[in-house]
Amino acid sequence: MVVPFVTCCGWFSNLGSSSRAWDTRHCLLAGRSIGEGEVGRSILVIEMD
Repeated sequence: MVVPFVTCCGWFSNLGSSSRAWDTRHCLLAGRSIGEGEVGRSILVIEMD
């Protein structure tokens, strides 16, 4: 499942920890993959398990 987020990576830890999506490195990679410079203000497309 692919879910778009408009948020800051730092908030992910408050949402849950059951998915690799909550990993900061994964978040940063997702931000780069859509070509956004500022990940905290990006629409992040996260692969959810």
